[in-house]
Amino acid sequence: RFLSWYERWTTRSSMERWVLLKLSFSQLINAFAAPLVAAYVTGNKSGWYVRGGLMEAAFFVQCSNALLPPLVHLLGIGDKFKRYLLAPHARTQKMLNRMLAPPIFPMAEQHAASVTSIGLAMFYMPVLPISPFISMAGLILSYFTNK
Repeated sequence: RFLSWYERWTTRSSMERWVLLKLSFSQLINAFAAPLVAAYVTGNKSGWYVRGGLMEAAFFVQCSNALLPPLVHLLGIGDKFKRYLLAPHARTQKMLNRMLAPPIFPMAEQHAASVTSIGLAMFYMPVLPISPFISMAGLILSYFTNK
């Protein structure tokens, strides 16, 4: 995200679109590959539904990808850290204004988290039937967080 500002986009919307594509692709690859690689490396190729198997890892990966981004956005930990801990120690008015400015809405990050949640639900739905409900809970939480 940080380096996208230096790519000389003609419009902000085209930059956001490209960031959304890059974030979605990287998050989907990371979310799909992590449980599969972990199951392969541990030698647990046939124990998908056993305790600690592939489906348990997939369940927790999907829960964390669906529920954590809206909760982090709701809590606003980084913004509160800047506002309450760093702002009182600002040395210049310009620095204080930058710390107290309202946060920029992370449009690409929010949409990438939604795409990742839906992608995980579609990928794991045949073997983990609760997947659409986890994704739906994350999307509903994201909707009310951003409303």
